Amino acid sequence: MAAFRVRYFGCCYNLTGEMEVIAGIRATKLVRARQGTVKAELWVASEITPTTFRAIARNIRNKLPANYWDNNNEMPMLFQAILVFGVPLRIVDHQSQRDSGGLEAVAIKNEDIPDSLFEIPGEYRQATL
Repeated sequence: MAAFRVRYFGCCYNLTGEMEVIAGIRATKLVRARQGTVKAELWVASEITPTTFRAIARNIRNKLPANYWDNNNEMPMLFQAILVFGVPLRIVDHQSQRDSGGLEAVAIKNEDIPDSLFEIPGEYRQATL
């Protein structure tokens, strides 16, 4: 994936092109910086993003103006980040005062999930407000 950069109110999201294998999956480094200081790094994998999302992401990256988030009142949400960049496999929080500011995937497996897990339970009742 080529380098890609977006800005949001002084924060810059930069897909660096730097690669690393995490939990057996190739990931690319995405850096979030503000005023030149790195605030977080996310290692994202587009190959485990569903195929349909990958096609949409390519289309979005090709159509977004360079200053999209500068002019948009919304902060890029996690879903948008996944859609545009890929699934985060490692997140390192450089803003945390503690040494525990991050997470990392250690194992990923591809398996079929039974449709029954997506069925609405029989005891479910819709609440009315």
